[in-house]
Amino acid sequence: MKNIRFVHLMILCGICIGMSSITFAQTTISTDKKDLIFKFRVLTGANKVNISTNVNTDGLFNDFSETVRNEPLLNEEKKTEILEAIKDAESNINKKGQEFFADKPKVSAMIEDVILSLYNQEFNEDELREAITFYSTPTGKKLAAFLPTLNQQVQNGFTTVVVQELQTYLQPTIDSENARLKKKLEDAKAGR
Repeated sequence: MKNIRFVHLMILCGICIGMSSITFAQTTISTDKKDLIFKFRVLTGANKVNISTNVNTDGLFNDFSETVRNEPLLNEEKKTEILEAIKDAESNINKKGQEFFADKPKVSAMIEDVILSLYNQEFNEDELREAITFYSTPTGKKLAAFLPTLNQQVQNGFTTVVVQELQTYLQPTIDSENARLKKKLEDAKAGR
């Protein structure tokens, strides 16, 4: 039953992706606006989009495999044969998915279309011009350089503060547990 739900979910996701692709593809963006979007992305560093993809179909047929394993009318040889066919099917589907993402120009074009569409929906040409003007200033350039590092800087600062506070908070418990474990070890050695 789970497998059927998963297949339905995959079909639904495919339809949603297809519909969103149609929405993105149907949007006509003027060459001037595309140029503004490109300029804005370069100024802000947003032209370096890194999207990670992974295709993994392991377990796609788990429910079907379970059904085969529990089928009383099949002997072990037939069960093994069908289970191997399931592994082959998963492998074939996985390879096809990897082939899809291996077509870098196609995937890159799809990503670029999505990005253009998002910028097109969010900003009009005047807003893009204003943003370009700002990001062309020394303060805008400084902000553009700073923002991509902000998350890592916050993470590093937070880690430093938290490690110190956590150490202070946990030390009494660590000492107590350490003493309890040493006592347990000593009792075990003494045969108690």
